[in-house]
Amino acid sequence: MISINGTLLVQIVSFLWAWWFLNRYLLKPIVAVALQEDVAQQTVQKSVEHYEHQVAVKKRYKQDRWFDFQLLFVRGAPTLTASPTDACSLPHQSKDVASLTPQEKKDLQHATAQLIATRISDEY
Repeated sequence: MISINGTLLVQIVSFLWAWWFLNRYLLKPIVAVALQEDVAQQTVQKSVEHYEHQVAVKKRYKQDRWFDFQLLFVRGAPTLTASPTDACSLPHQSKDVASLTPQEKKDLQHATAQLIATRISDEY
């Protein structure tokens, strides 16, 4: 037969006491801190995703507005009746409009429309 002496019982009690002590004062606080860090990290990740989405929406809005302005000036390009008096440098600024070739007029119209569209889009 197997005999159980007192030292085996003392070892069992010591083991159970050590297990309870380590679990209560060491493992549970560490697990709680790790869980809190996970929650904080998920919160930060959701916040970053939210701001990225807001930036993407604003960027898309600006692209749409820019496209609308381009369409506006493509459809209704200003007619050139006189040379531009704008202070900025445009191609063929020193020439008379009547002396320009059709391609130069088209380039001048495009440059003027691009300049106006850029200034309007900068305001928004």
